[in-house]
Amino acid sequence: EIETTETRAKDLRAIAEKVITTARTNDMHSRRLARRWLNDEDLVKSLFENVAPKFASKPGGYTRMTK
Repeated sequence: EIETTETRAKDLRAIAEKVITTARTNDMHSRRLARRWLNDEDLVKSLFENVAPKFASKPGGYTRMTK
């Protein structure tokens, strides 16, 4: 859970959706794209090993905003 302003949350939501969608296809090109967005190899590894498998069957809508 992250606390931020609504405007920032909307901007980051779009980026998070793209990164997770990219991570669902576990190949070298996807890893390089994710590395371009995240700039941290440990975070990219965690994304592909932990986060992406949880959303493998979900077509989208990985994030949600609450007030």
